[in-house]
Amino acid sequence: IFFHVPHCVTFAAELLARGYHLWFPYISDRQRLISDLLNNAEGSSLSEKHAGLTPHSLKEKKGLACQRALIEIGTKQPLDFLKTIGREAIRPDVKQEHHKRALSALAALVRKQPVALVNHLPAVVEVIIKTLDPSESALRKSCLKSSTYVLLSLVRRYPMVAFQQHTQRFAVGSVDSIIIIYDLRTATKWRILEGHTSPISALCFENATSERMVSYARNEGSVRVWQTGTSGIFATILGIKGKCTKKIDAGTAPTGIPVVGQLRNTSLKWEKKKIILTKADKSVSVYKV
Repeated sequence: IFFHVPHCVTFAAELLARGYHLWFPYISDRQRLISDLLNNAEGSSLSEKHAGLTPHSLKEKKGLACQRALIEIGTKQPLDFLKTIGREAIRPDVKQEHHKRALSALAALVRKQPVALVNHLPAVVEVIIKTLDPSESALRKSCLKSSTYVLLSLVRRYPMVAFQQHTQRFAVGSVDSIIIIYDLRTATKWRILEGHTSPISALCFENATSERMVSYARNEGSVRVWQTGTSGIFATILGIKGKCTKKIDAGTAPTGIPVVGQLRNTSLKWEKKKIILTKADKSVSVYKV
């Protein structure tokens, strides 16, 4: 892969994709490997609309093999993957297409192996936020479409991620029991919500506003309503910290459900004055707020 010979790159990438767990102890510079795989992924798409299509040219075969290797590396070593992708997505010495390929690789991992990133979601969001920095206008403009696609992929795959389009607030719940709300217009942390005592399982903004938010922590067995504030005196008093205004007992969490099932089944909805919680076992509870 380091020497960029097309046939050799394709063969080596296929070996990595099929057995990275066997090879990684012998790879001394994994970050360089990820970077080289990104470079060689040129010529093929990681988007869902191209999934399952048969590659015809050698360039396409090489690109798809490198993409599969990247997904395998991200699955086995997500922190190394995120660190490298984060660096490659904002590198100033590469073309804009390289930034887009880095974000595309991240989106592919989110779609295909969501469990691999479930414990590292704040780190994933930080990668995206750095590409949206308003002070780096050229980078933001070139990456906006790709970054938006990754963020929307996160919302679709993870119930502990939420987006409020009107206010451009993006929230992510962590395994450290903290909820972070970002302002995508300024690419900064807007609010931090603390109070849960176990990992966040689901999030939801109040409809048409980001003044309030609801969260669910399955291991804690509680639903919490938060006042985040948007402007004015209350927002000034809060500062960057939000306030929990209500705690609801959500009962015992269902057991024996794999993580992929928890991600697929768990959800929170805020409808007028009702919060609708669907747990991992698909049972539904409704709470008045």
